[in-house]
Amino acid sequence: MHDEIVRSVNSGDVCALVLLNLRAAFDTVDHQTLLRVLSQRFGVRDAAFDWYKSYLFERTLRVCVNAQQSEPQSVDCSVPQGSVLGVMKFTAYTAEEWNDTGCSCFL
Repeated sequence: MHDEIVRSVNSGDVCALVLLNLRAAFDTVDHQTLLRVLSQRFGVRDAAFDWYKSYLFERTLRVCVNAQQSEPQSVDCSVPQGSVLGVMKFTAYTAEEWNDTGCSCFL
């Protein structure tokens, strides 16, 4: 892919490049939207839906600096990173948001 872009630029062709920075993307997932996507698009219901809901809701975080901890702060968006579920939930969420734009492809 990189070679094709370089060849296009060197030969004077028009070349478009889209770069996505997903470093903080997991932190932007809205819990209500994710639950709607899981329910409506993927048919998650009953006990499975309740499990997902309990996994997302009433989450808190603390910050620790120089052995001093902050008070717990509630978290109403984001999916926990470092687990398979976090990646799966983020993928489901972004697939739905991409579909809302009317585009027929997902990169």
